[in-house]
Amino acid sequence: MKTLSLLYILSFASSLGAQEVQPAKSSSISIAGLYQRGVAEMNRGNVAAAERDFQAILKAQPQHPQALYAMNHLKSNRTRYAARTRFYQMKSIKLDRVELSDASLGESLDALTTLVTQASTDRFAPNFIVKDPQKKFDAARLNLQLQNVPADQVLRYVVDHVQAKLVYEEHAILIVAP
Repeated sequence: MKTLSLLYILSFASSLGAQEVQPAKSSSISIAGLYQRGVAEMNRGNVAAAERDFQAILKAQPQHPQALYAMNHLKSNRTRYAARTRFYQMKSIKLDRVELSDASLGESLDALTTLVTQASTDRFAPNFIVKDPQKKFDAARLNLQLQNVPADQVLRYVVDHVQAKLVYEEHAILIVAP
């Protein structure tokens, strides 16, 4: 009888570890699947989706160690993860044709903003901010002809040409003088 009771308790405990969680969608997903999806969303910079997944895990299992750690890590590094969204958006937008002729840095960034906004059908604008207090970029001129290239690569060409540092932030992309 003791063996039977012990087996029942062990099977019940193992079934708790494989609990199903009901996210907002109608399909169910395991705790492990929810955790994997949360980590993937966090790495893509989708902070809100990652938080939802980790909170769903913690609702089902309040002491889930990985979800607790991930949630605290996400809260501590929220802006860094959110900046990834901007990077992945630039990376995902393909530009059919980019032509710059004797363009300044400001003109190049304005043209890139227009191309990216159009290519994303007005769903994304890069929001470039140039930090050049000593006006090192003023003399730089750029000639560029590219076809079928991701927007992040065009930006990389422009930034490399003026020998600047590129920093993705949550709400802007910074071009910083050395």
